[in-house]
Amino acid sequence: MALPTRMPAWRVPQPERLAPGNSTGRPAGWPTECRTEEPTNERDGTYLVLVSKRAQVSEVEALDPASRGKVFPLGKWDDLPDVADPHGGEESAYRESLVLIEHLIMGWLKKIC
Repeated sequence: MALPTRMPAWRVPQPERLAPGNSTGRPAGWPTECRTEEPTNERDGTYLVLVSKRAQVSEVEALDPASRGKVFPLGKWDDLPDVADPHGGEESAYRESLVLIEHLIMGWLKKIC
């Protein structure tokens, strides 16, 4: 799957792209409401932790064994590479990471909302 090289069009909602009756400003296809569930981790209320790299899942679980089953890579629903850390890089690297993160978050929203 090729990722867009510019900011996605949905960043600026256009009236013709909105779902009928959708006054939220979200483009068609975006969830208008999210399910809410009671947190499963009574200690701190955490039930979902997203990490940018697959290797970080085991690192987080090692730090807090209670997090097992709650830590997932951003790209769980896509066959895409881990999110690169753009720190210290060119502005284009930050933009590429932003586009990838937004795409991956949309995958999560489609699953949980």
